[in-house]
Amino acid sequence: ITLDGRLVARVHGSEAAQLVAALRVIKTNGNKSMPEHLEIALIPQRTNGLWPGLFLFSSPARLLRPVRQLTTGRTEWIGTLEQIH
Repeated sequence: ITLDGRLVARVHGSEAAQLVAALRVIKTNGNKSMPEHLEIALIPQRTNGLWPGLFLFSSPARLLRPVRQLTTGRTEWIGTLEQIH
């Protein structure tokens, strides 16, 4: 797991999707301990794919767009890396 380009933790690939789902729910429920515009991008391991990992970005000046999250029905802001995965 990287946060703004720095390695902060490790998670097994089989648990990463569950962690991402939990982070998205926390983010969209208005929890003040998590930035509303946090980008959560999970890149799964694939043959000849991008470098796999869970990438979190909180820095300003990123391109974001609002989408409706299906599990909570709330608006979530996603970044460019999230959109392709």
